[in-house]
Amino acid sequence: KLLADERIMSPRLFEFAAEVLDLKFAYFSEDNVGDITRAFCALRYRSQLFFSTLKRELPFRLHEYAWWNLIDIADLYLTFQVDDRDMVQRIGNEAFKLVFSMKDQYPAKALKVLAFLEAADKRTFRLLIRNQLRCIKSLDPVLT
Repeated sequence: KLLADERIMSPRLFEFAAEVLDLKFAYFSEDNVGDITRAFCALRYRSQLFFSTLKRELPFRLHEYAWWNLIDIADLYLTFQVDDRDMVQRIGNEAFKLVFSMKDQYPAKALKVLAFLEAADKRTFRLLIRNQLRCIKSLDPVLT
């Protein structure tokens, strides 16, 4: 998280973090995985080991993840254009369950990410669009 805030690129450290996550995934909280995801996305660092770990572990734990971590993982898949339709579809299904608890800019981010990934169905998009009105006061003029 600190490296992402300071925009410091350290591929050896990132690969080490991905290796530790791979070996001890059960000991990491969902927020730890979310922090690593946000750091990799902010620094545009693609780690094959990280994606293979997510592919192996997330199907068993994705339903436990909070909305902010779920959408940030989907954003990582969008940023690096990872072609894992099964995982992306699971994220879309879980996002439907969490639409009403999303706050701040996350409904807009979820709408953007899930639309580009083609991961959700009509009912999810309909709920996300309806939920925009609740959160419009906190949106930035430019949503990146």
